[in-house]
Amino acid sequence: MPSYYKISIRIVIIYILMSLTWLFFSDWLLLEHFKNLPVWLLHAKGCFFILTTGIIFYFVIMKRLKETFANEHQYRLILENATELIAIIDNQGILKYASPSFKSTLGYSQKETIGTPVYNFIDFKTLPESASRLKSRINKELEGDFVSILKHKNGRCVIVEGKGIPISETNGKVEQLLVLAYDITERKNSEEKMEYMAYHDSLTGLPNRNYFRTSFNRAIEQAKEHNQKMSVIFIDLDRFKAVNDTLGHSIGDDLLIKIAETLKSCIYENDVISRQGGDEFIILLNNSSYEETSQIATNILQALSTPFLLSGHEVYITPSLGISMFPRDGEDVETLIKNADMAMYDAKNKGKNNYQFYCNHLASTNFRKILLESKLRKALQKNALTLHYQPKVNLHLNKVTGFEALLRWNDPDVGMIPPSEFIPISEETGLIVQIGNWVLREACRQTKRWQTEGNPPLCICVNISVRQFLDDGFLESVKLILEETKLDPEHLNLEITESIAMSDVEKTITILTELKQLGVLISLDDFGTGYSSLSYLSKLPLDFVKIDQSFVRDLHLNEENKNIVRAIIQVAHSLKKIVIAEGVETKEQLDFLRQKKCDHVQGYYYSKPVPAEQAIEFLMNDLQR
Repeated sequence: MPSYYKISIRIVIIYILMSLTWLFFSDWLLLEHFKNLPVWLLHAKGCFFILTTGIIFYFVIMKRLKETFANEHQYRLILENATELIAIIDNQGILKYASPSFKSTLGYSQKETIGTPVYNFIDFKTLPESASRLKSRINKELEGDFVSILKHKNGRCVIVEGKGIPISETNGKVEQLLVLAYDITERKNSEEKMEYMAYHDSLTGLPNRNYFRTSFNRAIEQAKEHNQKMSVIFIDLDRFKAVNDTLGHSIGDDLLIKIAETLKSCIYENDVISRQGGDEFIILLNNSSYEETSQIATNILQALSTPFLLSGHEVYITPSLGISMFPRDGEDVETLIKNADMAMYDAKNKGKNNYQFYCNHLASTNFRKILLESKLRKALQKNALTLHYQPKVNLHLNKVTGFEALLRWNDPDVGMIPPSEFIPISEETGLIVQIGNWVLREACRQTKRWQTEGNPPLCICVNISVRQFLDDGFLESVKLILEETKLDPEHLNLEITESIAMSDVEKTITILTELKQLGVLISLDDFGTGYSSLSYLSKLPLDFVKIDQSFVRDLHLNEENKNIVRAIIQVAHSLKKIVIAEGVETKEQLDFLRQKKCDHVQGYYYSKPVPAEQAIEFLMNDLQR
């Protein structure tokens, strides 16, 4: 029973008891003292009763009203200052009361809300069922705990969470519903943002590794169920690090964003593209044949052949693509990605800017790489690497003035392994710095030994890799090795490639300047094959410029190569640099270079790279031919 019924009944009972008590007591009292009761006294008795009960009820009602008004004031303050939405809805779904918070939360005033159907504020577009069905049972939906999406006056969606409490029932039927709800839009948006960030790359917005693998597993199950083919394209950007280091990480990030947009434009809507990290992307092509995959790979190569304009720079980038097919190349995520990755490295080995499909021989190639890596580490520990030396001949003096130290590896199990195979492995594994320091130390030690044996002063040339040159401890390593071997710095010639020189021009100049201050000679190797400009060439503190053997090899067949060699010699001499031509194999090549005033040559015409014992024998022989 509601409390107001109880209070009303209590007041009536009190009044009846007081009235009966007064009636019997007053009549008995008057009859005891007055035998002949005058009429006016009876009237006075009634007036006294009315006055007395009126005063009593005045104080009772006043006390109750004070409590009621105080409670009402408290409740009104709570309602007016509550941030939650508070509403009373009748059984027709009409708002009978709406708190002022409707204005701040939904943009509607109380005047605009009271008397309005509650479903006018619900965004039915976001609900799975029809508006008409929901309208018919709106109160039932709001009873108990609920989450709903409401419409703000400006059109945006507001997500609310709340509870509906029946406050008026007749014969078990809810007549009115008290609804308490609060805005959880910001919380929901934060949750959705966190979930999005957990499965998407923060830079490009593409699905990340976790999302991709989940989608991939689902796609494999569907492909098995419907007997469909799929393909995986593993993409790695060529020379991205050079762009990043030269133009800055900000432009590098912008480039990745542009590339992501370009890649998305090359695939279909049901395909999945993911950034795996760094400059690697993976594309999953659903229900795609060999021919369709080839076409998409071709489209990607064409799309990325166009330069990107970033902060005033025209940036060219090329990709290497590796492709594996489901189910031919694997039936699980790990195998397909691994095989696509191997195919991508195959594309890099075949000149980059192309695509290659996975084939079985790549697995054996990959096994060989793992085997060679293990053996290379052991060879380094056991000092099992060797150096061969190729003489460098001064054409003006017609005598040997130095040697180039070249690394060789003869494994007892595998046999002779070419540098073109084990050097890339050492670069991938990071062993190149350790190996490079060993080569430098061994070359300096051997040169000093030759000198102490009474041979003419010789200059030893040592190739320096990019990673070794840019290593923070490179300069200290050179100083330490020169001190250990006691070789004069002027007898050491360090060879760097154009790619080293251009990777970070300012840092390169700083390092080369310090090397020059030590007295070390510097050569620019493979000149003409890279992308350095003459302005940079003039800034670098170089002593020698080496003409790449690719230009020397076809001198007698290619007039264009003759012009290139002639131009390199002229430019280098104009910049006061000494010119060395490598790869000289014939007398015709030698005669041409001598005629064009080339300073030094080396190549098989004189000698192939040989062990130290044979190298010193060659030094003793007559060089006239």
